[in-house]
Amino acid sequence: MFSMKNIWLLFAFLCITGCSQKANTSIATNSKIADPGKNNVIAAKETNVFKSKGGNDKIEFKGSNNIFDLIQKNAAYFDGREMVVIVQGNNNIIKLYNTNLVDMSAPGMDTLLLIGDHVKYIMDVNNKVVLKKKSLKADTIEMQQKQFSTLDFSNDFSKTDYRIKSLTDQLNTNNPEAFYELAKLYQYEVDNKQAILKAIELYEYAAAQNHVDAIQKLGDLFANGTFDLTKNLKKAQYFFTLGANLDDSYSKERLAELNLK
Repeated sequence: MFSMKNIWLLFAFLCITGCSQKANTSIATNSKIADPGKNNVIAAKETNVFKSKGGNDKIEFKGSNNIFDLIQKNAAYFDGREMVVIVQGNNNIIKLYNTNLVDMSAPGMDTLLLIGDHVKYIMDVNNKVVLKKKSLKADTIEMQQKQFSTLDFSNDFSKTDYRIKSLTDQLNTNNPEAFYELAKLYQYEVDNKQAILKAIELYEYAAAQNHVDAIQKLGDLFANGTFDLTKNLKKAQYFFTLGANLDDSYSKERLAELNLK
């Protein structure tokens, strides 16, 4: 548990600015799934998170095959404000990073509506202090894929590797096969601690567009784990269910194996 002394030390060192997103995206993890039968999943990883009493954050899904992945580190919340996130659409992979965040919100309710289909969408709240005065607020975000450049990958490959520029150009046309091929390069050719994490990030962009091979890779990676990746059966089940819903026989077999454990 994060002590109050550490909270205020954290507060003193943070830069007092607003969130990078239009909407306030801080949310605690006592969230509930509206309809888990439609393969909608909330995954959470927390390190040193302090939450005040009260508040009843919710994530509601109006669609199917969505995963909301919440990663929090050194985050603090006060005053028990309720945050409601509504994901409207299908086959979306949403990641919210709350890192070094202090949220001193007034009581009330905020609503954030995320709209999209087959999108991997990242919300990143880094080194922020959110000092909200309004107790009621509603925002809508149309989820869109980020744009890539060769600089995103140049440190991991030779400058003369022609594959990187070719694949990067295709990423910005939202070509799932390009994401898949670049992910394989990271998984099998790059030798550093971040390689498997970058491979997963790229596989996820392809999986959001129903690329079956990428879905299988993600299911296996989370089911089996690696030297640099801890097993996560909840995520494995999500991806194998996604594959099974696309009538992929391998995903159906692996899902059945997971359900027997």
